[in-house]
Amino acid sequence: MQRIACLLLCFLSLTTQAEIYQWKDANGKTHFSDQKPEHQQAEPVELKTNSYSPVGVGIERPAAKPSVLMYSTAWCGYCKKARQYFRRNHIPFRELDIEKSSSAKRSFDNYGSGGVPLIVIGQKTMRGFSASRFENLYKQ
Repeated sequence: MQRIACLLLCFLSLTTQAEIYQWKDANGKTHFSDQKPEHQQAEPVELKTNSYSPVGVGIERPAAKPSVLMYSTAWCGYCKKARQYFRRNHIPFRELDIEKSSSAKRSFDNYGSGGVPLIVIGQKTMRGFSASRFENLYKQ
C-alpha cells in the first residue's frame, strides 16, 4: 500500500511540473496547450500560483468576551441603566423580561431569590447594576 502511495506521489509531482505553451494561429487566435505544437512557434508560459498565506500567524488573538444575559423588567430603573450602559459601550447582550415570559421567569428563579436586574456573565452573576462591578466581572 505504501509503495502505491509513493508511486502516485511521484507521478503527481511529474505532472505538476509540465509546461504550458502559448502560440497564435494564422488567424491571430491565441492557443494554450500542455504539449508543444509541431508546426507552430510556441513560447512557454510562466505559471504563477496564487496562494493564501494567513495574516497574523503567531499573533495571539484576544480572548472572546463572555456572553451577557440580563433578566429584567420594563419598569426597573437599574435595568434601564444597564441597558444604556451596554449599548453605549457596544457590549452585546441578551435581555429576558421576567414579567413577559414565563420561561424567562422560571430560568430567573433557578438563580435563587433576589431582584432585577440579574446579569449573567458567562458563569458569573451580578444582581443590580454598577458599571464598575460589571467591568470587573466582564474582564475576568
